[in-house]
Amino acid sequence: MLDSIPNHLFANILLRLPFESLLQSRRVSKSWRSLIDSPEFVRMHFDAFHLKSSKSQDNETFRIVSSTRNNFYTLDFDDIGAGKAIAKRLKPPLDHLGSDEVRLVGSCNGLLCLVYPNSSTILVWNPWIQKAWELPSPPVEYSMFGGADSLLGFGYDSVNDDYKVFNKMRFYDVFDEDQSTWSDEVYVYCFKYSSWRKMEHFQTNYTPSNSFFIPRDGSFVSGALHWMGGKDQNGVIDIMAFDLSTEEFRKMACPRQPERSFIYPHKLVALNGFLCFVSFYYGEDGGKCVDLWLMEEYGKVESWIKLTTIKLGYTDMMHMFCGFTPLAYSKNSRGLLSQIDGEKFLVYDFETQKMSDLRIDGAQVSFLHSVVNVGSLIRPHY
Repeated sequence: MLDSIPNHLFANILLRLPFESLLQSRRVSKSWRSLIDSPEFVRMHFDAFHLKSSKSQDNETFRIVSSTRNNFYTLDFDDIGAGKAIAKRLKPPLDHLGSDEVRLVGSCNGLLCLVYPNSSTILVWNPWIQKAWELPSPPVEYSMFGGADSLLGFGYDSVNDDYKVFNKMRFYDVFDEDQSTWSDEVYVYCFKYSSWRKMEHFQTNYTPSNSFFIPRDGSFVSGALHWMGGKDQNGVIDIMAFDLSTEEFRKMACPRQPERSFIYPHKLVALNGFLCFVSFYYGEDGGKCVDLWLMEEYGKVESWIKLTTIKLGYTDMMHMFCGFTPLAYSKNSRGLLSQIDGEKFLVYDFETQKMSDLRIDGAQVSFLHSVVNVGSLIRPHY
């Protein structure tokens, strides 16, 4: 009977299914799977998701993908303000790497970018369709006694319809402490061409660090990757942005803030699609505070607004302070979901200005890092 239904009508029926039901439909038959996995249907499904999201007054239903040392879990929410989530373990993309530690670089359109530092493996993974694409190594040469730090980023180039991975590598001699002799190289991997391209010009004072407190991976917002830049001659800190379409760097101004006893470094994250500037400082009473700033109109310095100030109190554990990372907020329930990296999740109530621990059912593990993720059928290339 279904064979008699034209493909375009059948596709419209499938588009109305919840995402989990759509994934199950891929297992019904080869013809169903072929239709659902086709580039045309994948694009229709993704466009329909964005249309539904734009018409919704709030983003109440979403997923968080969290990593442990070498495993991944999805945390499903119905409402941030409810203060609870259900954790489900995801099948890891590379079983053969065993206990190799994994770093969660970023998320874009349902795709996750991962790096396995011990094996220098970078891959892009769609956990919902269980497909992973391993990238070749960048075309670089290592000295005999050398090493390399990486500054990574992942996002979508909407102009050229291409997913890209950014990799800034700082090469150094382990026996030479003179940083002026170290060299920086920047490579961009384009999935459309399945190759790395070396960028000839890169100027920033930002230095990758193995410190727990310094976020190394770029935040993807409005077609660009963002990192905290260095201080200029006047001591002003700027934001370094890399446009994935033009493949050019530019500087952006941070929000203007009153003179305070800041605790460097500040942090940049993507929060509900906006660029979010996270500022850590000591309050007037000596307690530790966090200001969250949103850039309402991307690229316009005057559009920075302060979302809220969170008082974390007098904790002596610095990682509990600088490891604070906002993930998502709900306008309707006025709840903010955040994570203390490597420790726990917190829910902040905007109205009561109180913080509470998130209750997680289904897993008793410590999550290192987390990103907001959407269920999609997207592949980085076809």
